[in-house]
Order: sequence, then C-alpha cells, then structure tokens
Amino acid sequence: MADTENHLIRQIDLKSRAVSTIAGTGTQMRGRGIAGPARTVALNSPWDLQLAGRTLYIAMAGPHQIWKLELDKQEISTFAGSGREARVDGPLIGPPFGLPDGTPPGSAFAQPSALATDGKTLFVSDAEANIIRAISLGAGAKVRTVAGGDLFDFGDKDGLGDEVRLQHPLGLARWNGKLLIADTYNHRIKLLDPASREVRAFAGSGKPGQDDGNKPSFYEPGGLAVTTDKLYVADTNNHAIRVVDLKTKKTKTLPIKGLQPPAPNQTATNDEVAPNAEEIQLPLQRLRSGDAALVLNVELPAGYHLNPDAPQRYSYSVSIGSANEAGKSPPLTKSKTEKGLSLPVRIPFSSVSDVTGEHVSFNLQTSFTFVYCRNDNTGTCRIKTFNWRAPVEVVNDPNVSNEVRLSGKVPAE
Repeated sequence: MADTENHLIRQIDLKSRAVSTIAGTGTQMRGRGIAGPARTVALNSPWDLQLAGRTLYIAMAGPHQIWKLELDKQEISTFAGSGREARVDGPLIGPPFGLPDGTPPGSAFAQPSALATDGKTLFVSDAEANIIRAISLGAGAKVRTVAGGDLFDFGDKDGLGDEVRLQHPLGLARWNGKLLIADTYNHRIKLLDPASREVRAFAGSGKPGQDDGNKPSFYEPGGLAVTTDKLYVADTNNHAIRVVDLKTKKTKTLPIKGLQPPAPNQTATNDEVAPNAEEIQLPLQRLRSGDAALVLNVELPAGYHLNPDAPQRYSYSVSIGSANEAGKSPPLTKSKTEKGLSLPVRIPFSSVSDVTGEHVSFNLQTSFTFVYCRNDNTGTCRIKTFNWRAPVEVVNDPNVSNEVRLSGKVPAE
C-alpha cells in the first residue's frame, strides 16, 4: 500500500494482518532522481501502486514522477518524469527543459495519482494536468498523452484525445480492454478506449449527490476497483462505497454490516484519527453571556492559501464538568464541512445559554481540518488539523469579548 503522508510503501500480510515497510525512510524526500536500496531512499507522497511482473510501479505525486521498485532486488529508482510539473510527452528520463546540444526534455507529469496496466502499457491518471497518460513497458519506452487537456485546462467534455476535458481525475481501473476513470471534480465515472482515445461519460450526473439507481450521482469519487461485472467506487465526500453494475450502470450504496456510528456518549473523538493533527491546550477563556462565536484563524506559510475547491471541516464539542463526569452528561457536538472558506473562520453559537444551559463554565474542544496549497498551484496540496482544548467561563460582563479566538501556525517546509 502507498502510505502517502508517511512517505512509505507498506506490505500487509492478509492472513496474519502484519504490516511491514518495504520502501522509504519515513521522512519526506526533497530531491527528484534518487535511486538505491528501497529502505534507505526517502519518498515523497506516494499516491498509488501498480504491480507488473515483479516490478511495483509507484505514482510519486510529490515530485511529479513515476518510480519503480524491483521487488526481487529491493531496489527503488525513478522510472519516468523529469520532476518538472507539466504535460511533456517523450523520453522517460531527461532534463526538464532539454539541452543546447539538442537533447530533448524528459517527460513531465503533474501530480500523478492513479495507475493501471494491461501488462504492456502503464496508464497514469495525471491529476493536476487533467489528463490520462500511457507509458509503454517494452524497449524504447516513451510517455504519451491519451486524452485530456493540460495544467489549468480542465472541464467536462467527452470526445477524442486532446479535445477531451477532465477535472482532477484521481482513479483508474481496467475493464474489458478499456479504462474507467474517476473524474473526481466532475463527479462522474468516465470510460476511455485507449485504442481510439475516445472518452465518454459512463455514470454520474456531473453534479454532487448520492442518488442510487439508474441515474446515479457521486460526490468527488476517488479510488476505483473492478470485479467481473461490478465497479466499486470510493465516493469520497459521501463517505460511502458505491457499487456500479457495469452491464446496466445501476448503482447502489454498499451496506457494511456491523459498522455503526460512534455512541453519543463515548469519550473518543474524531480528532484521534484526524490527519496531521496538532493539539493546542489553552488557558481559561472568558466569554460574555448571550450571542457568541468561535473564531478560528490559521497562519499559513508564505505563498500558501486555503484550497477553495477542497472541503474544509470544522467542529466543536462542549461538555459540562470534569473529564470523569463527562459520561454523565453527553457532550454537545456540532460539525460542518464546506468549500470556499476564508480565514478567519467565524462559527456562531446561537446563544451561550443554548450550549451550556444553566452552567456558567464548560470544556470546549474545537477541531479544524483544512487543505492548503501553493499560490502558484505547483506541488502537492497538504492537509492539516488543529485541535484546540480550553476551559471556558461565561460571565455577565460587557467588557468581556463575546468571541473565543483560536489560532494556529503551520510551519514552513
């Protein structure tokens, strides 16, 4: 498995459920063309894997390259891509911009995110370039573009080859000699014929939703997997696995038996599994009674911004009394996920009394998970979570603020 945020390739024994690391050091690689023993070479955001024979190909999204891991030798190296973020077809490896002596530039990708193969060709979903690429695995291998536009050239258009428009495709799966594409930001599944380069819509309305049946809708579908006649879709923003009948296109949401939401009074919270989480414990906060608000502010590194197209999630939980008494009075929790947020984020309490009842003090836990990207839209976007905890005292004092201000700083890389 590609353990993206840990920058590792992991191996899972499905019988014993034992996990081991087979590539990477656990630190993020800063270079581009490093090769060597797999456990000694740092990786950078491996996104997807594809096995062909005894070679494991890796979509290395961070440096915009395809890598390969020779399983028998336990050696890892760059397979394709100069590291330049672009749509460049041609030789697998070469200088980013060519040389004065006529040496052509090497191929270039833009956040490769999914892989598939028929044994002769490696197909790549090149997400930031909004295209599907193909790399021949035989002698004289080269990179070519099968369908789609380019960096900042995206849309939702069926057609042939370069006239096709996709929007951040994140998933690929082979079926009947063709490729199914998770056209993520278009909320569709599309079908590509690699031979003719034709792409056409297969399932999904093109608008976010979770409708089952003969006219299904999805909400940013990501990963894909195919069995004989079924397509399984990781429907990311619906937090669901969807199943598409490949013959009829009829879609249903997969029920998972025994999977239940957390009990309302359990003390464990979602921040325990929040990505890249940082805990911040604050001293006692004083809050004026009446209408109130939480104000979340995050200082991003210079040259970064919140991704307006990515869902950002914030939540707060209010519990009365000490930790060992919390079970007697279940915490009140509210959460929301939305796009287009700008900093600072203001979350209103309709009234402090609505939250605390007759109590004048409470324990506040607030979480903010967000996606941030470079202003020039190069490189991989990143995800971060801040979890703030603070005791709060409610007072009838007009000189006290009616806001609890929570701040965090994301360090520069």
